[in-house]
Amino acid sequence: MLENKKEMFYPNCEKTEEGTWVCQPVLVKGDIKIESEEPIVLKPKGDNFEIIKGRGAPEELLDRLAKHFERRKI
Repeated sequence: MLENKKEMFYPNCEKTEEGTWVCQPVLVKGDIKIESEEPIVLKPKGDNFEIIKGRGAPEELLDRLAKHFERRKI
């Protein structure tokens, strides 16, 4: 019987006084935990965000973080 592997995403973001967002996202896929070694810093740029710090984060984590902000129109 196959186990139901749940996928959970935790953005863990805070807005700074400068207007940037500092995030320490975690993506949990079953028993696998994907996270960035350092915080990801995002700066609003029009309708999107520019990654200022954290470019070395796993691509899958950055994609989920982008979707998180798109859904919320932050």
